[in-house]
Amino acid sequence: NKKKNDFTISMATPEQVAKYEQKWQKKVDLVFSLINSKDWKKEKSNESDFDVFTRQDSSSPFYQIKSVCTINNSLNVVEEFFKIPPHTVDENTPKDKKAGNIERHFTESIKDCDDGTGILYVVLESAFKLICPREFLSFQKIAYKDGKIALVRTSIKNKALHKNTKGYVRGKIYFQAFIAEDNGDNTTKLTFLGHADPCGNIP
Repeated sequence: NKKKNDFTISMATPEQVAKYEQKWQKKVDLVFSLINSKDWKKEKSNESDFDVFTRQDSSSPFYQIKSVCTINNSLNVVEEFFKIPPHTVDENTPKDKKAGNIERHFTESIKDCDDGTGILYVVLESAFKLICPREFLSFQKIAYKDGKIALVRTSIKNKALHKNTKGYVRGKIYFQAFIAEDNGDNTTKLTFLGHADPCGNIP
């Protein structure tokens, strides 16, 4: 066990990590099968820097989301960025630096994070007072496939790593992926794919 933010966090066992990696690999395969799916619907957006799409899947009442933009950095730069653990957000973080997060930190980095592997705990703010903030516990790792580099996350269940926090609802991330592809002109095409279930009650 180790201490973080004044509470004890248990380390994931090798068997648990292997289980999380198996689930993660299935999500990688799913995400790459969806990138160029023909049933994405382009949505109107006020953002000129990226395109937004939605997709309905029969397995969930919640839409899948895709956004696409171009980054003025090489693929190698984006890859190194993927390897950096997400910066911690807590009660000491200035509000303008929280980006909608109440809390965010790696509960555990695995393999020294050389491939982005870790377990991430996030609490997202609610836009409405009647709706509880949502917390998520996910496993992440970088995937290399079809000439692309992707940082992929999916929810895991392990209360020993981070128990449910009073006042928050534990949501589920089916998949969350940032997929980088070289444009050939020292810029990178970045595609985000996301599908989540906020769980709990939403008025």
